[in-house]
Amino acid sequence: MHLDSVLEAEPKQGVIRKKLEVFLKENPLFDIMRLTPKVAKKVDIQASIKRAEKHLGEPYDFSYTANNGAMYCSELVYEAFLDTKGWYILVQSL
Repeated sequence: MHLDSVLEAEPKQGVIRKKLEVFLKENPLFDIMRLTPKVAKKVDIQASIKRAEKHLGEPYDFSYTANNGAMYCSELVYEAFLDTKGWYILVQSL
């Protein structure tokens, strides 16, 4: 596990892993969000990280079109976080 890094989809390089120190320096203003306790207990975080890592190297998705081999930043989060039954958690929490 990489506790000192961030997975992100960014326009110039697509989906990359970046050192947390570098990410914080480049992005002094950002939002941190967390799963509610009710949803968090239904999520396998390690599996979510592995799903996100599968997208490493994909280009950035400027059109935010699903399933096109490219990733928009929030699309990366959406695709990574499924509950233990395989449901997208962002849809459930609305």
